[in-house]
Amino acid sequence: MLPMPLPQPSSPLSPAPAAAQSPFRARLRRLGGALPLLAALLAAPSTAAAQGLPQGYTSDAPASAGETAPSQPTETQPVQVEVGVSAEIEVDAYEDTDPSALVEFHEPLAPYGTWIDDPSYGRVWVPSAVVVGPDFAPYQTAGRWSLTEDGEWMWVSDYAWGHIPFHYGRWVWISAHGWSWIPGRVYAPAWVVWRVGDHGYVGWAPMPPTYTWTGGVAVSLWTVPPAAYVFCPTTHVFHRHVHTHIVRDRGVVRRIAAHSHTYRPARPTAGRPGHSEARPGGAGRSGSAHGIRPGSYRPASPSLAEAGVPSASAPRQRARP
Repeated sequence: MLPMPLPQPSSPLSPAPAAAQSPFRARLRRLGGALPLLAALLAAPSTAAAQGLPQGYTSDAPASAGETAPSQPTETQPVQVEVGVSAEIEVDAYEDTDPSALVEFHEPLAPYGTWIDDPSYGRVWVPSAVVVGPDFAPYQTAGRWSLTEDGEWMWVSDYAWGHIPFHYGRWVWISAHGWSWIPGRVYAPAWVVWRVGDHGYVGWAPMPPTYTWTGGVAVSLWTVPPAAYVFCPTTHVFHRHVHTHIVRDRGVVRRIAAHSHTYRPARPTAGRPGHSEARPGGAGRSGSAHGIRPGSYRPASPSLAEAGVPSASAPRQRARP
């Protein structure tokens, strides 16, 4: 049983009496709570100068492309972060910034890393180098990509604790600590953003955070850090050891980044229990899919056709959350 949620900051939308709310109005109110976070992602410039990226990653600006092995942070220019998001507008038990995320995930992750208070990103969890190794990177190390029944890209982690930080919350690169995790309360098959192109490569990056935890309260970020992209040949993106196929050559990464673009879906989808919306590539989404609580929102992932993945390279079995 989950612990009782802590009191939340006042919402910009005051709830109407329960008797006066229609189901549609309740859904719109929940969607309204997600919009400020989406707006921050889509409209705000990044704070690349504050924390930078690990060396070798490419941001949204192709000019900053490089190798893909994390090391010391490099200087980058502020860039626009473009994110495709699929919005589910049913009533949800939790908002992504529900303070219960700090309580629910603290104890399960404590044996595998350290909880710290960072001056820029607030309360974060830093995985132990003894547990993950010195070259750890989220959505690369000890795991693989798969597809759900609805065609969503899902990260399947080899870590016993991987069901938490790769499906909830956000990862951010902090120069003093390396890759660090900011708790969140809404589930997604993978909190990542994508880059696609027509040169046989697909790129992805941990979705940049839009809030920090300060004193147990989620505080919105009006600017977001750059997305740290890596690239892999589309023929090997579903390989069991995908990290061995990530492109390492700086010059090649520059060329790939220059011929790719941030993936954005044709339009957001809105699901209702028992209903699915068609998406490019023929796959569908439903409001009850993946075990995602109604009312949640999550990054949109490309179909195999949009990512340029050959059908022969697609996984034969689908993953379950």
